[in-house]
Amino acid sequence: MTATTTPAPDAPATLRTPEGIRAWRKDRGLSQAALAQLLDVAPLTVLRWENGQIAVPRTVELALLYLSQQS
Repeated sequence: MTATTTPAPDAPATLRTPEGIRAWRKDRGLSQAALAQLLDVAPLTVLRWENGQIAVPRTVELALLYLSQQS
C-alpha cells in the first residue's frame, strides 16, 4: 500500500520545479536571499534551484507548503 499526498488546494503542484519555486518566491515578494534565509540555505542554493542546476528537495517543498498555510 502506498501513501499518496495531495498538495494544499492553493499551492501549485510544481513547487519542485525551477518555475514553481521562483513563482512561489515572487508571489510573496521575497528576494532569493530572503528565501534562502527563511529556509536556512545559502543564497546560491536558491539560485541553483531556480536555474534548474540542482533539484528542489522534497523537504523544501513541504516547508513551502507549510509557509503557504501560515500566511
